[in-house]
This record gives sequence, structure tokens and C-alpha cells, in this order.
Amino acid sequence: MELQYLREFVALAENGNYLETAADLFISQSSLSKHIITLEKELGYPLFERTTRKVKLTMGGSMLLPYAQNILQQWASYMEAYARTTRAKKNMISIASTMQLTLYNVTDLLAVYKRQNLDVTLNVEIEPHSHLKKLLLQHKVDFIWIGESEEEKKEENGIERISFLIDPFVVLLPKKHPLASCTTINLNQLANQELLMQDNSSVEQGVFLKMCHEHKLDLKITSVPGGKVLSDFVKQGFGLAIMLKTPAINVKAHDTSTVLREIYDSPLIHVNLLYLKETLHTPVAKDFLSFLKKKREIFFVEHC
Repeated sequence: MELQYLREFVALAENGNYLETAADLFISQSSLSKHIITLEKELGYPLFERTTRKVKLTMGGSMLLPYAQNILQQWASYMEAYARTTRAKKNMISIASTMQLTLYNVTDLLAVYKRQNLDVTLNVEIEPHSHLKKLLLQHKVDFIWIGESEEEKKEENGIERISFLIDPFVVLLPKKHPLASCTTINLNQLANQELLMQDNSSVEQGVFLKMCHEHKLDLKITSVPGGKVLSDFVKQGFGLAIMLKTPAINVKAHDTSTVLREIYDSPLIHVNLLYLKETLHTPVAKDFLSFLKKKREIFFVEHC
């Protein structure tokens, strides 16, 4: 029996629609149908009633579903355990973060660690913000670097945190813009401006929009890739960029055509390293964490 066919059966049972399930699984509807038929032939009985557009489980399908879900859960647990063991044997540390990693000089910090530990393999993955905690909780990575809102920071789930930085929001704007004369900028002053922000692959836009909602403001925001792209858009006159302070300082370096202004009463984003207690079962993970704790204040003061 193909494990993948079992996954597709569970997905279809939970969704109830062939077309939507096929789209979610990134396969064609005909392939999904063939796989389900193959599974039914192996079992010797139908799994779904196909009398309407919405498929419905048969008695046999209903009986199979909890067992199939359990099999898939057990298989996922095995793969997670195997991945952790493999990383330990290979003297490997797996880290995930967003593209903001580079704008917080984290890559420089990792380079220092690597030069001091040539026998350790660092595996760094770039993922959307929404994927990071899932990867950690599923034991697919050892550590994640992530920006968290005040609310997210209160979430526990067995997660341990090391705080590296607390960043406010700023406005990156042309030096000749009328608002450049202000020391700080409030939300009302941004009401009629074209605003640019990094898209929802990171945490900033959601937090900023929540702040706008609390002030009963509906600001016009265009989503673009973050980092230098935001800075280039500002210089080309497309609008004002709403950014976190540290990335904004880094992308603005040596640019005299733009200025940074802090947003009055700005919400804060906590840049943290997250890990699970069980991550620290290997000497290399403990050593890596010890290195970060020693270097974080010195490194971030010097570089940020």
C-alpha cells in the first residue's frame, strides 16, 4: 500500500471535494481519482460515495480514516526522530529564518561560529515567517530566528527563547519629502501617503495593520519584497517605506538621499532565537547555544 495514497485518502476525507483536494496536494484531479481507486481495489471495498459533487465516506472509509490518520502521524513522528538523530550524528545544526536574517547581521554571527567550529555543519533554511514555528515544533529544524509581536512572544508550546533585539517601526522617506522635517511621525500624518511594506512573508505588515485598525485608520499599503527593494522603491518615488529600524538602517547605509523617522508610539517586534528543550540533547547544540548567549550582546551592539 502506497503511503502517499493513504495521505491523499485522508486529505480527501477531510476536504470532501476532489478538485479542491487535488489543488491542495498539487496533483491533477484525475491522478487523485486513480490513486483512490487503486487504494479501494487493494482494500476490496469503496471508500467514498460519489453521488454528488461533494464526496462522502462509506462505512468502510469511515472505519479506515482514524487508522490512516494514526499511521501517518506515527510515520511523521518516526521521520522527525530519524532527522534529529541524523543531524546529531553528522554534527549538524539546522536553523530556519526569513530573508530578514541578513538584515539583522545574523549571517555574520553564524560565520564567526563556523570559523571557530569547522567540524560543525550549519544548515540554514530560508522560509516564510508563517512556516517557522511549525518547522520547529515538528522537529525539522533545531533553531529558528524569528520576529515576534508582543502577543506571539507570550505563546509557550514548550518553546524556549533568547532575546536578541527589540525593534520599533520607522518610516524610510526621501530627504526632500515634507515629513522629513519631523522628528517622529504619527499615523495620521501617513493617512494620505503611498505606503510600501514587506509582504506577509514576515511579521511586520500584520502588526502594523493591527496598529492602524486600533487607531481606526485605513492606510493604503502596497506589498513589495523587503530589504533593498523597499529602499529602491522609495528612491524612485513610489512611496514611503514602513520598516523595522535595524533592517532600515542596514539598507539605508551610505545612502544620503533618504532619511529615517521613527513612528510615534510604535509597536515593537522582538527578534528572538527559539528552540525546544529537547533540542539540547547533543553537545553541538548545547555548544551553539552557549556561543550565542556569550556573543549576542557584544555582537548586536557592535553591528546593529
